[in-house]
Amino acid sequence: MKTVINYLKAQSGSGTGAGPSEIFGIDVAITSFLKALFRYSRAAEFFFFPGSDESAEELKNIARSERIDFSRCALVPAANPSYAMQDVDVVFRPDPNIGDHIWRRIQMQGKGYAVSTIVHTMSGERIADVTMQYLTAPTQAGDAIICPSRAIRDSIKALWEIQNDYLQHRFRGHFTCPVDLPVIPLGIHTQKFLGFATPQHRAAQRAALRISDDEVVILYVGRLSYATKAHPIALLKAAELAAQKVAPKKVRLVMYGFFKPELMEPEFHALANDICKTVQVDFVLNNDQRFPDGLWACGDIFSSLIDNIQESFGFTPIEAMTCGLPAVVSDFDGYRDGVRDGVDGILIPTISIAPGNNLDVATHYYNMRNYGDYLIRNNQTIAVDIDAAAAAFALLINDKEKRLAMGASGRKRATENYDWKTIIPAYEDLWEEQARKRKSAHVGNPVPNYWPAAHPAYPDPSNMFAGFPSQHLQPNDRLEILAKTADIELIARHRMNMFGMDMLLPEETMSKIMGVLYHTTQEKKHPSLFEIQQGIGIDDTPRFMRTITWFLKMGLMRLHRAQG
Repeated sequence: MKTVINYLKAQSGSGTGAGPSEIFGIDVAITSFLKALFRYSRAAEFFFFPGSDESAEELKNIARSERIDFSRCALVPAANPSYAMQDVDVVFRPDPNIGDHIWRRIQMQGKGYAVSTIVHTMSGERIADVTMQYLTAPTQAGDAIICPSRAIRDSIKALWEIQNDYLQHRFRGHFTCPVDLPVIPLGIHTQKFLGFATPQHRAAQRAALRISDDEVVILYVGRLSYATKAHPIALLKAAELAAQKVAPKKVRLVMYGFFKPELMEPEFHALANDICKTVQVDFVLNNDQRFPDGLWACGDIFSSLIDNIQESFGFTPIEAMTCGLPAVVSDFDGYRDGVRDGVDGILIPTISIAPGNNLDVATHYYNMRNYGDYLIRNNQTIAVDIDAAAAAFALLINDKEKRLAMGASGRKRATENYDWKTIIPAYEDLWEEQARKRKSAHVGNPVPNYWPAAHPAYPDPSNMFAGFPSQHLQPNDRLEILAKTADIELIARHRMNMFGMDMLLPEETMSKIMGVLYHTTQEKKHPSLFEIQQGIGIDDTPRFMRTITWFLKMGLMRLHRAQG
């Protein structure tokens, strides 16, 4: 089986004013995936379709970091990928913008490849537009969108239902998207995190933060943003209530990450100062040079009370579990897939409004196009059970044995189920299944016969602009040659005359056409286009017609219009 990975070097931070501490989740996820692919793939050779020279260079760097000889990597040329990928079984792109490959497939002979991709989040208009393409593009059996959680799978289905309702109402048709939605979680390199949770790390980190041995630390790791991550009020209130319940035991809340945007930092501090009178709260930036390996070792309980639809899977609970921390997290989105309630940690109930009650927020988002504002407005309608979170904290603060047991269970679950060495084979198994389904399925022509477009936005210009010229070539039009050898040499010396020659007939065939015309001109005959094409045996009519027009454009021939 041959799978081609379409990789485009991420440009997430370009022009955003991103600071050195800012981490973009999708960038990390894609790079981590590629490293894992090199490390754990069953393939002897890797095939890539890089989106740019920079992407190809970055692939070399990633391969080098995994000690992979880049001679094992074959790069598909960008100039004519449809021809180069004729023998490909699956094209995978680690982000959902794979529409080009769906449309390129109609240019290929036979059934062509299956397309495979992954969705990292479902919030925002961009992903909604991208997901819409799977309804309107020529998707077919064997295509798949990998979902990192059941919540993401269900949200895609819900979005397709909404979009399909419109299409069916508008066009009075019925359509079911053939794309499969398998659930495969994202992976992490668990060995790296196991190395972060040593007793030596714990002692050093707690000493740096002046945490005493008898203090119980609730650790939050992630972006510090009430717009794009989690409103902190539930965590702050629950930690404070728990600290009051377990007094005189000492409790500390450590929030480690980066503020996005930075202007939120004083707001977080102000809210913490107003709420937390018993529990001490430390905010630690993730570019703090004292903690090159993060703060995983200093914690006793991990908590992330997420309330944001931007989240999809949740790396940090899995990372915390790998480090042996019990996880107190929201029963929300992909978090509920990773943490087993009462086994690896405790899931905290969440509540929101019933479907059909937030169209005003969507309308405001459409009118204002402010993604952060949209997330905030939606988050205001999602509540985390503060009392339940406080009770979970108090339970674990008072019961060290339960903390250790849950932590051990979580570490076993994370290393067995979420390490890339398990996830990469799952991807490859899926690709093999896609290839089998594609080959065995009845695949009809997904576009109308003789449809004059490569894509709805890329129509045949001779159709779209048919009204521009005053006349069109006809098979019974006749040709007379004007050129001498010196004329042809003059034309060929100028680059501006030679663009798009790959769209014309081969040079050898062009010479045959000119030879026929030299001969007939001497006999004072002017053969028709049909006679020339049939006489030489040219099957490709579009190339033949383009070639004749080029001859006329360059003044090498004269056209005699057919009569009548």
